[in-house]
Amino acid sequence: MNEGDPVEILVQGDHIILERYRPRCVFCTTMDSVVEFKDKHICAECLQQVTGK
Repeated sequence: MNEGDPVEILVQGDHIILERYRPRCVFCTTMDSVVEFKDKHICAECLQQVTGK
């Protein structure tokens, strides 16, 4: 990580974990092949289902 990178704060039990922020699909929560569509993050598979293409 570099200074200025967006981070995500996760809590797992008694632990606090800092990770580099990576957008997740709003439908299936995958982080693979995520793009922005109408101001939402969506993966290629869900985008195909939504648009029918």
